[in-house]
Amino acid sequence: MSLSLDKLGKPLKVLKRVEETKEAISLVLEIPPDLKTQFHYQAGQFVTFFLSLGGQTLSRSYSLSSSPLVDNEFKVTVKKVPGGKGSTYLCDNVKVGDTLLTTPPSGHFFKPSLDTNGVHYFLFAAGSGITPVYSIMKTVLMASPLNHVTLVFCNRNQESIIYKNEIEKWAQENPTRLDVVHILSKPSFGWPGRSGRIERALISEVVEMPIGVAPLHREFYLCGPVEFMHVVRNSLLEHGIAKDHIKEENFGVAVHKPQMKLNDSWTFIGPNPDQASEGPEKIIALINGETIEVDAKPGVSILETLLESGAQPPYSCMDGACMACLGKIQSGRVYQEDPGILADENIKACEALTCQAKPLSRITKISYDNL
Repeated sequence: MSLSLDKLGKPLKVLKRVEETKEAISLVLEIPPDLKTQFHYQAGQFVTFFLSLGGQTLSRSYSLSSSPLVDNEFKVTVKKVPGGKGSTYLCDNVKVGDTLLTTPPSGHFFKPSLDTNGVHYFLFAAGSGITPVYSIMKTVLMASPLNHVTLVFCNRNQESIIYKNEIEKWAQENPTRLDVVHILSKPSFGWPGRSGRIERALISEVVEMPIGVAPLHREFYLCGPVEFMHVVRNSLLEHGIAKDHIKEENFGVAVHKPQMKLNDSWTFIGPNPDQASEGPEKIIALINGETIEVDAKPGVSILETLLESGAQPPYSCMDGACMACLGKIQSGRVYQEDPGILADENIKACEALTCQAKPLSRITKISYDNL
């Protein structure tokens, strides 16, 4: 990574550290007045921390647990992963007063429904997958009194339930609009709730659960381990839920590997695949309604080129492991050494991970807006 760290993120001060469980903490970060606009966020988004550890720079992405409609705090939750350098450092060493080099919020997980008659949101989370889901839960309950939420939350035991008390409080304050189903795989003796692992029969039961109001438009959000989301997704599809109403949050997991190849080494993407390769000269990017033109550099990614110019495209991990920097190629061609987590539908829509994509055409036009 050739970009200097001060161009990748902003140093944010840790205002508060909250011990959520024995394995998870939340960090409340201070957003200076001059960064308020840049760090404005939507429910379900995440940030990336760039950590210098032992002479090595690590980038790690974590979701915001706060809600833009409910909370005044900018809060990120981290769960310690066995053997994980980044999460272990953050959970064991970071204290109030420290600064963390942080990217602006990114991500496209949550998309508010335009249905003004109310929406029934089914939220499925496992472990630390609750973090963006909790943000979404609070946001949709606050957004409209007509919205209803069913939260299915899977954990190992009672002690591992992140936000346990807060979720109970929300349920008590919204008894007719929030249903919470806890499932524990190894509960302590006397646990009154459900135990075991999530299964298709339970998912069908939850989907058919009466809510005491007229049928609402339904949306489904999933976040957790790959195996968990696989079970939930397939069960919902078998139940007749349309694929475009099921949204998943994946970090660092390539669910699909696009098969489109320029040759044996390079994947390519663009609306004109037969265009001959040329020396790249210009990148024209649409970012937040503004058109920016910069000189292209052979072998340098689109994202890195834009950041070096002072532009502010969306980005996060810089490693092709998230969708934060996704852009739509409007004209020209680009190539990627690794398709990362791009799915076949991204390829067909001429969408690329701009942290990995490098210009192949003389002029490459890309849009970060309205994906």
